[in-house]
Amino acid sequence: MGSEFGSYTEWLIEEIEGKADWRTRKAEEYPEDERNLRSSQALRNLAARMKELSADHPKTQELWRLWFGPASPGKIRGQNKALDLIEVVSEELSEYGFYSDEDGDPEPFLDSLITQLERKLGRTLSKPPGRATTL
Repeated sequence: MGSEFGSYTEWLIEEIEGKADWRTRKAEEYPEDERNLRSSQALRNLAARMKELSADHPKTQELWRLWFGPASPGKIRGQNKALDLIEVVSEELSEYGFYSDEDGDPEPFLDSLITQLERKLGRTLSKPPGRATTL
């Protein structure tokens, strides 16, 4: 896994922190809607707790294997392999702590990312050759 794994986990934490910053700006823009501030705080907690995970945490390794492993969609399709992952992460983060309370626990967050990525990759990889693979 090496440095590619380290870059991947750093990228994921940066995405979480970036979404927290965005939610903070939205909380300032819409102070009457407490969901933005709640989401921002939950995302900050999540980022902090993600930084505490060890490099051999099984769920971060599973995400890495899904994306960068030998049968990864990027290697199979020969396309920009980051697109599906970016979309899944963006969708998960956009709702994190917004509609429900979240405490920043990385376990359910990572479980959800794995599940969503497996669904997306399963649909993408099952398409017949020669057809568009974007969703």
